[in-house]
Amino acid sequence: MKEAKPSPRLLLAEAKRTEARERLLGRADELKARLSPGALADEMMNGLADRATELAGKRPMTFLAAAGALGLVVLRRPVARWLSRRRR
Repeated sequence: MKEAKPSPRLLLAEAKRTEARERLLGRADELKARLSPGALADEMMNGLADRATELAGKRPMTFLAAAGALGLVVLRRPVARWLSRRRR
């Protein structure tokens, strides 16, 4: 028995479907890379560094006060131990 030839419209539709699927999969891979935890963390750190540089240039005293407060929060236990040793 002889196979029927697919119509040109069907061939065109299949080609469009394949092309659309490839575009979709490419976009999904791109989004997966952009939304990975490492990429998001890098983007956040770059943004914070840019903002800190901008703030340091515009308001150096505010920047120094914020950096000092952050340093005290991060180093609160070692600073507390040091202060308690000094009192003895």
